[in-house]
Amino acid sequence: MKPPIYSISEDDENFAAVAADILEKDGVIAFPTDSIYGLLIKYTDENAKKLHAIRNRPVSKPFIALISSSYNWKDLIDDKKLNACADAYIETYWPGKLSLILPKNPQFKYPEGETIAVRMPKKEDNVYLTTLLEKIKFPVLAPSANLSGDEPLQNPEDIQLVFQEKIDAVFSLAGYKPTGPSDIWDLSRFPFRQIR
Repeated sequence: MKPPIYSISEDDENFAAVAADILEKDGVIAFPTDSIYGLLIKYTDENAKKLHAIRNRPVSKPFIALISSSYNWKDLIDDKKLNACADAYIETYWPGKLSLILPKNPQFKYPEGETIAVRMPKKEDNVYLTTLLEKIKFPVLAPSANLSGDEPLQNPEDIQLVFQEKIDAVFSLAGYKPTGPSDIWDLSRFPFRQIR
């Protein structure tokens, strides 16, 4: 059974309520992000396993978490292990289309290892995404909408066809133009380095 496709409208914020309701119930949605179409799910250890299975991606290759600008990003990290220079870097480049690898809060089992990749999207890059993130007030995992090893899908109908009942909804935005994956910088150790 194919998931429903909902249209995102500039004049109607109902899309955010529908998307938030699905995410709050640990569902998966396809949504146009500030970079490319992503598969979004509430960030929990169990949901991470679910999303890896849906995308057929090894757990050893973790997903990026997205947060709103009002979310306290330090809840996700181990502040004691954060380099003193990282704060200034974060203040300069967030919000923005930059994913940062940071020391992970040990209360989270996912991802494996001691780091987590996080991005805080900017309203000017995608107001619909930031509206949703502000509404839900929790982080989401947001890999690209494709099976592992395949090219990212950019057409809502293609996403619907590929994932079928494995996801709960697809959100379509007329005129959406993907800009490509975000840059990734590793701030978990010094000197900082660009990963992608």
